[in-house]
Amino acid sequence: MWKANGKMDLPLADRERPWDGTAADKRVRAWAGGPAKEDVNWARYRTAFFASDDADKENFGAYKLGFADVVDGELRAVPRGIFACAGGRGVDRTDIPEEVRAAIRTRITRYYRRMAREFDDDGIVSPFKEIGSGAMERKTVTEYHEVAERVVTGFPSIIGNVDDGGDLIVTGAYAKTLQERGPRIRWLWQHNSSLPPIAQILEMREVGRDELPEPVLTQYPEATGALLVKREYLDTPRGDEVLTGIRAGAVGEMSIGYDPVKVEFPEDLLVGQRKVDRILQEIRLWELSDVNWGMNDATMNLKRALDLDAPLTEIADRLREAGRWDELAQLLKPSPDQRATLAVYKRRLQVLAHELDLVGR
Repeated sequence: MWKANGKMDLPLADRERPWDGTAADKRVRAWAGGPAKEDVNWARYRTAFFASDDADKENFGAYKLGFADVVDGELRAVPRGIFACAGGRGVDRTDIPEEVRAAIRTRITRYYRRMAREFDDDGIVSPFKEIGSGAMERKTVTEYHEVAERVVTGFPSIIGNVDDGGDLIVTGAYAKTLQERGPRIRWLWQHNSSLPPIAQILEMREVGRDELPEPVLTQYPEATGALLVKREYLDTPRGDEVLTGIRAGAVGEMSIGYDPVKVEFPEDLLVGQRKVDRILQEIRLWELSDVNWGMNDATMNLKRALDLDAPLTEIADRLREAGRWDELAQLLKPSPDQRATLAVYKRRLQVLAHELDLVGR
């Protein structure tokens, strides 16, 4: 099973240091106890790579996207190695599952932000943020189901706990985006914004600890609140399909698509025995989704039937006007190797559509 990894707090090497992945790997193997694989400390070795296959973790071939090298006896993240992982022959050219590649893009973007900050250079910008394949980060949580009818009340984002990505969301992080963008936020399937929503959002707000379900508080006593969202699944084939999956237990997780607006990078902060890599102080929320796999296992859903006859939201914004993805795909006729590039430009158009719409409001 492929996973996103790599140590996120490695010291940075000089930004001009050349990158030779093969030579770096040899040095990392020796640093981890090798070069013979029977002598390698694999937990140490994996810290130099953004991806590893845990099903085969005691073989060198199970590690991809190396980005670190040993400099004067110390493992350091090499800027040009990170650039290589983000480039045309990097993460988007691997055969790693897309949900893992998405997590790797987030990790790469975090290193770009560190480099910009530590090198005092605003020109160091993640290509994913720049062209959109990673501009919208994703954070996912697992649901607890009480199934009833078509209305679902749940908590797609927990506040105050540390998720598997090392992020901690603070109280008030959603306040501004809910005020500014609330009516425009959509509920999707698998973050696919080229298709209509699968549910209509009826209510969305931050809640405090006193409104969290007891099982969440029992398992995650550090949780201080959550984002509560009430949605009604649409009477459409996809809406019915996802709702049926939720009732059967086959669909069990939710995810948010967001931009981190204000972020703090703490030093040696632990919450609930977990290290905090980022404190998300303000989030710009774009959409929420039902998904197959998750990140933050602290979230629960409480489904209730409501006697409502709410009209469907008219989907007539510029996002759909710009979203002729089938025509674009037919025009480009992409080969399998080109599909990742197509996805990048597809996301770029989506982000631009969002920005145009916000400017035009």
